[in-house]
Amino acid sequence: MRGSRWRMFWSVVAVVCLAGAGTLTWLALRPPPGSTFVDLDGRPVVLDDPPDVAASDPVPTGGRFVATSQKLDVPLLEMNVVNNVINPPTLTDAFLVRGYGSPKAPGSGLVVVTMHAVRGGNAPGNAFFDMGPTASPVTVAAGDPLEVDGVAYTVTGTQVLGKAAASTSAAIWANPSQRDGELVVLTCLQRATEQGPARDNLVIFAKKSA
Repeated sequence: MRGSRWRMFWSVVAVVCLAGAGTLTWLALRPPPGSTFVDLDGRPVVLDDPPDVAASDPVPTGGRFVATSQKLDVPLLEMNVVNNVINPPTLTDAFLVRGYGSPKAPGSGLVVVTMHAVRGGNAPGNAFFDMGPTASPVTVAAGDPLEVDGVAYTVTGTQVLGKAAASTSAAIWANPSQRDGELVVLTCLQRATEQGPARDNLVIFAKKSA
């Protein structure tokens, strides 16, 4: 996902319900006819842009993604970018994006993690924003702890960007090989007042804790 060649796209319909953390493996979540998935609460979610699970090739890392302040603790898997699009292949996990750094490999550069958020349900990304009527919906802030595969990070800031802006943002994508110790977490920012796919991405920036 370097430069303008990549775009971020998480597309979820408004009528969704989400399922129970870590209760199913990715193999159990291959999309049946109708593009129905399961959320962190075990409920069905119909996606308007279902991911290509086989091409994403999700593989468990054996680790977890933990956001203590947001009470989120989900399995961590790895995934491919498919046709220049990041579309996480489940609604119950966080994903390391292949081609970027690994949290346990010093010198490997920027670590990129992505996850779905949905309107009307409960996916991992929903932990980071409030769907209620608030002027400031983001619920993660500088100083919050994150843990990726057992490695501790501290949030340094957040941005809300339209999808086109996120796809070309230098703050997200510039010089990934030179950004060792940095983490970017990507999800969509759902709003109760919107219809159809989310218009914005929520971007969380973090650095390895000392």
